Amino acid sequence: MPVATVILEQWNPLKTYFSTQTDFTAETVAKLLDDENKLYLTFVKSILQEVNTVNLAFEQTKADITLLYSDLRSMVFSLVGRVLKPSVIAEAGRPGW
Repeated sequence: MPVATVILEQWNPLKTYFSTQTDFTAETVAKLLDDENKLYLTFVKSILQEVNTVNLAFEQTKADITLLYSDLRSMVFSLVGRVLKPSVIAEAGRPGW
């Protein structure tokens, strides 16, 4: 299970535990467990799932190269679609990309 998923599933208990501790490490972790980081992890979680799936395909010893290329290309366009405007994506989709 990806670490982002585990952290998000245990967010409240982790936040509660580290907010009650007093050592330097606990204070640092407590600062990391703020709402902005939770939002970031929520966004990254779905991206990591796609990356892990493609990574596992590349780890196979007898993988189909054309399928690997297709999976990698789809993942890249999926990731780009979450960050860039549709007009930029259309430009990148021209032949020769």
